[in-house]
Amino acid sequence: MNSIRSASGTLGWALAAALVAAAPAAPQTTSVGLSTVRAVRFGNDNLSGIFTPEKGDHFAWSLAVGDFDGDGADDLATGMPDDNGLAGAPIADSGSVVVRFSTVGGGLTLDPSQVYIRQAAPVDPPDPGDLFGEALAACDFDHDGRDDLAIGIPGENHLGRAHAGAVELHLGADPGAQVFFTQSTDGVPGDVEEGDRFGSSLACGDFDADGFADLVVGVANEDFYGFLADQYDAGMLVVIPGFAGGLDFNRAFSLHQDVDGMVGEAEVVDLFGSALAVGDFNGDSFDDLAIGVPGEDEGQGVIQLVFGSAVGLTADGNLMWSQSFLGGSSEEWDLFGDRLAAGDFDGNGVDDLAIGVSREDFGSTPNVGQVHVVPGFFPGGLNPGSAVIWTQDAIFGAGSSEANDLFGAALATGDFDHDGHDDLAIGYPGEFQLGDNDGGVAILMGTSEGLSTARHREIAAGFDGFPGDQQEHHKAYGEALATGDFDGDGSADLAIGAPFEDKTEIGVSDVGSETVVYGSLFADGVENGDTGRWSQTVQSPNSNRVRVTQAAKLGPPTSKLGLHYELLGTTPRMPGPPAYVRVGPEAGFQNETRLAGSFFVDPRALTMSPTPGQNRFQMMAFEDGRGITRLAFDLSRNAAGWALIATYFNENTGVSSVAGTAGFATLNEPAGTNHRLEFTWEGGDPGRLTVWHTTYVKGAPDQTGRVQLFSVPLPGMRNATISNVLAGMVTGQDVGTYGSFYLDELSFRR
Repeated sequence: MNSIRSASGTLGWALAAALVAAAPAAPQTTSVGLSTVRAVRFGNDNLSGIFTPEKGDHFAWSLAVGDFDGDGADDLATGMPDDNGLAGAPIADSGSVVVRFSTVGGGLTLDPSQVYIRQAAPVDPPDPGDLFGEALAACDFDHDGRDDLAIGIPGENHLGRAHAGAVELHLGADPGAQVFFTQSTDGVPGDVEEGDRFGSSLACGDFDADGFADLVVGVANEDFYGFLADQYDAGMLVVIPGFAGGLDFNRAFSLHQDVDGMVGEAEVVDLFGSALAVGDFNGDSFDDLAIGVPGEDEGQGVIQLVFGSAVGLTADGNLMWSQSFLGGSSEEWDLFGDRLAAGDFDGNGVDDLAIGVSREDFGSTPNVGQVHVVPGFFPGGLNPGSAVIWTQDAIFGAGSSEANDLFGAALATGDFDHDGHDDLAIGYPGEFQLGDNDGGVAILMGTSEGLSTARHREIAAGFDGFPGDQQEHHKAYGEALATGDFDGDGSADLAIGAPFEDKTEIGVSDVGSETVVYGSLFADGVENGDTGRWSQTVQSPNSNRVRVTQAAKLGPPTSKLGLHYELLGTTPRMPGPPAYVRVGPEAGFQNETRLAGSFFVDPRALTMSPTPGQNRFQMMAFEDGRGITRLAFDLSRNAAGWALIATYFNENTGVSSVAGTAGFATLNEPAGTNHRLEFTWEGGDPGRLTVWHTTYVKGAPDQTGRVQLFSVPLPGMRNATISNVLAGMVTGQDVGTYGSFYLDELSFRR
């Protein structure tokens, strides 16, 4: 990748089975929770002419996630280290950081007036080459319920030393509350030296479990001066504990390979601390630190583990592992450990470690890349004997691993489908899709046995309905990754950086962009042009069918395609056997007792009698594993418009009952109008169903906003679970219901 800067319902199951036999479904593909539903691409926006996109900004070079305003939804900080700053007063490569806020239920704001953070005089004025924002980390250092943002400034010139480096801390959501510190700050270990690049990597965790997050600052280019030889670029870390006032510099200390008890020794170009990851690898409730040392042994690389305790990180019991120790082959300049991420992939309560080796060669094929995953275990820490090596060939099939893909150049973990197992996103920014360095991201889902290929997916810009331009090359999609819960629904969401993407509409290159993909238990996946990510697609013998069409383009402009149900029927206009799509345990549904979801609907192309009760079209049915419809949403027509009818199965009475009904669409709506319906359901006795409605006109919500239609108890739901969702005409023998019906952006979450 030569062009890229080095970085490292009422329907019985018997009837369904008969219809399957009559009309077998095409082979299905898997769902990974992440999908095109609500996916959005953000560029480097022009903020009122003050900041303008410029060549080489490299927006989304770094990403960090934290709830900076304390509203329960994570916000996204994006580093732009090569930004020149204010329009009309450029300072070359001084850098900036953009913070985009989010809301519970709404996700990240689309408003371009997000917060821009710059260095400020007199404490920390911007200078050329500061690279403000090259590294980011977010944690709650002062334990006030709002995350704080640490910003690395590795190019900062300080005390006359070029590129000595610095860090700026912003407490909470107030960008003006900045704390600037360097190695000259009282209490901070080390000396201000030329080329140290203090702040080139950052991480944070609660290593002493006192409730205050602690900050780790990487100084990978730190030199050590010996009696016989100077060990330049050996590297070190500075650990600064958190306290009620932010960071306690009086308790700061350093970690490096010459600290008593640490395995190894500081050597030339070890680059100790180039990569960092925080997790509880031994299950003792203290966060631990994984440290990448990619330059060790002529670039073969090692990783080092330092464990937390009641007194924080100590050298006691620290471990060092090479690639060959984990089942790979240690070779010069593989740079093993140049990327790290921690997550609990098997759901056992102990974190596992993913290790990127993006420069790994396959024979004579250079820079293919691979990822090692080492399980954590109690009480000893990571278990190298159970390590697994992942490659593109292992995930997508032979021939997928290619030269200069840089598989493993970025890693991020999060529970995308909220099943209790973390999942792994792997970036490979050098991937050739249709051109050089298009990039891609692989998703592997966690299971009780760890990561598995049973459910996996590739995400690439402009493919299968994901935002982006297929014809825009050299963008390095997947160079940066981060996860967070931007909509507060319990499912992790994924942010993907493409820092070399051009802003073609204004003819500026290497501006950068980021794409945010939201997590869910299941999302429709129709943006790839078919229904292949559903567990089952059923057509009926009389040609009733369900398909994907652009005519179902509903909701926000991010939606491209949707489900189209054609109800042809026979005389006298009876729909006949149903056509529907189903998603079930194969995609992750398993005896759900709480479920939330949303969908867009356009009922106007469907012909229905206005006589009350004459016609009902069952839009969705939620079944348990025995085929009992536990919840259903029906569409009904009356003289004024359309109404939603919700029914549920009452175990006390043994019959389905109406839970609630409400009108939501009128006959005289303007062109381009459609409707978003959202719901939450839970079992129990009583259970509860809440439904909201938002009217959208030409892709934007109208002024009434989100309105609650009803919130009702559901008695007799004692043992209710949901294992299957059917969307489409799953009952409907009503005379007079025919035509077309559109659904879009179906998304369900725990």
